[in-house]
This record gives sequence, C-alpha cells and structure tokens, in this order.
Amino acid sequence: MEEAPHDVHARSRHPGLRRLLAAGAALLAVALLALAAVSAAVTGDGEDDGPAAAPRPVAPALSPVRSATAATTPVIVPEATAAGRRAAARVTRAQRRRQVRLDRQRFVGEDRTRIAPSWVRRYVPLYRLAGRTFGVDWRLLASIHRQESATSTHRTTYVGLNAAGCCGGPMQFNVTNHADFPKGSTWAQYRNSFRAAPRPRSYPHRTRAHPSLYDDFDAMMAAAALLRDNGAGRSLDASAWRAAYLYYGPDLDGVDYASAVLARARVFRRHGVCPCDGDAALIAELDERFGEPVRRELLRDSAQERRKAERKRRAAKRRAAKRRAAR
Repeated sequence: MEEAPHDVHARSRHPGLRRLLAAGAALLAVALLALAAVSAAVTGDGEDDGPAAAPRPVAPALSPVRSATAATTPVIVPEATAAGRRAAARVTRAQRRRQVRLDRQRFVGEDRTRIAPSWVRRYVPLYRLAGRTFGVDWRLLASIHRQESATSTHRTTYVGLNAAGCCGGPMQFNVTNHADFPKGSTWAQYRNSFRAAPRPRSYPHRTRAHPSLYDDFDAMMAAAALLRDNGAGRSLDASAWRAAYLYYGPDLDGVDYASAVLARARVFRRHGVCPCDGDAALIAELDERFGEPVRRELLRDSAQERRKAERKRRAAKRRAAKRRAAR
C-alpha cells in the first residue's frame, strides 16, 4: 500500500516520464510479436511438428536422394486448378533436373557415410513391423532408408525438404508432385498407412501429431505400402528391383538406384542389417539382369522422343516459312 502513492508522486513530478514508459512498452510488445512470428515461420505449425530428434551420428552434408514417392514441416497443397497444375508441372520438371545432378553426386557420397551399428539396429523393429504388415521384405525397406537419408542421420532428415525442395523425412516422400496424380502428392496418398498396425510405444523419432512426414513409424509404414503397391513382395527378386526403381522414379538414375538398393538388401539378408553396402560385383550383376533391359528401353524411348520433337520443330519451321511467303 505504500508503493502505489510513491508511483503517483513520481509521475506527477515528471510529466514526460509516463509517455516515455508507455512508448517503451509499446515498442517492446511489437518486438515480442515480431519475434514470435519469426519463430513460428522457422519451426512451422501443423500436424508434422515433433520433438527434437534424438542424438544421432554425424553424417556429412549430403543431399538426400529424391524419391518419386515421397517448405518446412507443414506442406499444405492447395486445390489444384488447371493453371496451377501446369505451373506445378513446370516446377516439378525443374526440380527433377536439379535433383538428378544432386543424386549422381549422392550415389558416391552416401556410401561413404559412417553409421554406428547400434544406431542401425534401433530401426530393425520398425522395418520388421512395416514389412510384415504390408507383405514386403523388410530388408528392402531398410536398404531404401539407408539410401534416402543415411538411416536418418542426414542433417535434414527431420526438418525441411531436400535440396530440390520436393521431398522430406526419413524416407524422402514427395510432397510437391500433386499435379501428377489425381489423389494428390505421393505423401498425401500414403500418409495414413500407419493406421494398418498398432503404433509402437517407443521408437527413434516420434512426433506429437500424426501422420507426420518426419515420424519414423509413419514414414516406414507409408514406404512399405508404396513398395507393395509397386509390386514388391517377400522376396528380393525382380519384383523388388522394380519396386525400388519406381520408388525413385522411372528414369536412368532410377535404374542405378534400384540396383544399389537391391544389392544392399541382399547383403543385409546374408550378414544382417549393418552400416554397409552392396559390393560392386553384386551391383553389376543385378544391373545386368534387371537394369540393362530397362535402360535400353529408356534410351530407345528417349531417342524416339528426340526424333518426334525434331519432326515437330521442322514442321513448325515449314509452316512459318509458308506464312511468310504468303504475305
């Protein structure tokens, strides 16, 4: 009760102090609001927000590979209009060209990532559960996890998207290719696959809300469902190669990807899941059996497309010449 009169007297003795204090308080409130807005923009709000990742091994600054299945955590895809789909298709083509260059570097760099065996073993229960639920060999899932995010050790695994700005999370699901599919992006189509099995009580990276692109269980279940739909089964055979090829995307780099993934999965089958890769001889053998026929077909189709484009260009040039002559 003695302090309040003291304040009143102080304000009456210094009439400008009240205005100065009020202005200072207003400036402080504005600064706090701006700081909160910046923090929300950086961390993102939405269903995919999760706790900080558990400590994990340090991996080199490699770019996660672009997955044909698979910007910050909340990725909101607007209802696509015709113009929006055309614009998205142009962006997707540009992303794809850029990512192809990055992937070629990553095929070399990812194999050099050193991961502790104990870290890899933490994910085996998730691989087994997802594989059993969707009827695919769980070692294929483990191999893709290694290829996509170095078994969740890449620095961008649980935040943002890859260097091409299209894919994210431990299994690198695409969240921007909604223009290519009537049901939305690949992640939008498979994100609810986690409902097919009970969620484990504990696993490496569990987010607060589901489905989450960055939740290990949600991502593993979605990847297993996608592999099943792409033809994978319980054997590491031609169907597994084909499923891995389609997981990446049907192009020449996808051929290399599928051979490397299947070779590593077979190594896992012989020696157990480990921070290791398929040897060069095994990759070459699988590429010759499964990859070479697809590669020849792609090159033939590419040559046909080039000839078709050249014919169109020449026809347009002739029409333009006729129009000029008619004038």
